Amino acid sequence: MSQNKNYSLLGTIVLISGIVIGAAGTLLYKENRPLNAGKVLESIREAFALEGEITGSWIDYDPIEYTTYNSRPLVYTGGISRKENNQIVHYHFVADIYTGEILNTFEA
Repeated sequence: MSQNKNYSLLGTIVLISGIVIGAAGTLLYKENRPLNAGKVLESIREAFALEGEITGSWIDYDPIEYTTYNSRPLVYTGGISRKENNQIVHYHFVADIYTGEILNTFEA
């Protein structure tokens, strides 16, 4: 009878360990997954819209290495057009694929 209790306790420990490891793995996977390029573009459009009307935008869905930094992060590149002083001004941007943070913008 004592032997069955030990096996039951061991089985419970193994089950709980599996659940904990699975949950931790899922969280790690979700944090290290690239953001959807469309969502990154949407957040960039919102940021640019604070200073003027957006007339157009685009993003390249294929990430590339950004060679300005030593770490060479993967980035999305894209462009956005905004009305400023009754003229359309075109910008290019570089955004991190994991955070959506804008790493660089420049006027095209």
